[in-house]
Amino acid sequence: MERTPGAVTVEACSRALHPDERADLAEAAPGEERRILFGRIRTREEPCRKGLGTGLSRSPAADCLGADTGRHPPGWTVIDIPCGARHTAAAAVRGPHPPPSTSAGSPGHGC
Repeated sequence: MERTPGAVTVEACSRALHPDERADLAEAAPGEERRILFGRIRTREEPCRKGLGTGLSRSPAADCLGADTGRHPPGWTVIDIPCGARHTAAAAVRGPHPPPSTSAGSPGHGC
């Protein structure tokens, strides 16, 4: 889980993203929407790089995940984790999208 970055961080770090992700950011409204989108992009990439075993040594421009839940590295599924307006989180799972999780006593509700 990551705190939504500030505008200065978004401006400085977005240059390292994949060109398609930079285009997505350019289309986003300025301000909070752009910061949330950038945070979502970054938190979707991190678990993929860890799963691939490259960690932060892999360039952020090497892959395009963006905020689109349909984009993912071949053989992987990226899942956004709801965590409120001020944070973003995601997990990467090898293989197809897992079935929805249910907890005992509260059917239909995920973690």
